Amino acid sequence: MAEETEKKEPDNGEDVVDDEGAEAPSELSEIDKAHAAVDKMNDAAAKLNKAADRYESLKAKEVLRDNMGGRSQAGQQLEKKELTPAEYKDSIMRGEIPNEAS
Repeated sequence: MAEETEKKEPDNGEDVVDDEGAEAPSELSEIDKAHAAVDKMNDAAAKLNKAADRYESLKAKEVLRDNMGGRSQAGQQLEKKELTPAEYKDSIMRGEIPNEAS
């Protein structure tokens, strides 16, 4: 078996270098880098999902708190604001309120 692991010598006297052995370390390091990048992306995605879930939960609690506290405007009618004489004059001049005199 020791004879199988030795270098093969060609007939012309040059050393034969195993091509697979020369490229394997750099390929593995690139693959390892890619795996590390994927792991980082997965961790970031998990953190983002956790933050989104927390935000959604906080917003739901805020809505419930607002509704329970009587701050909901659903079903309520807005009161009309009484215009002051200056505001009334300005709105007539802008044409928002039709002028009854014309």
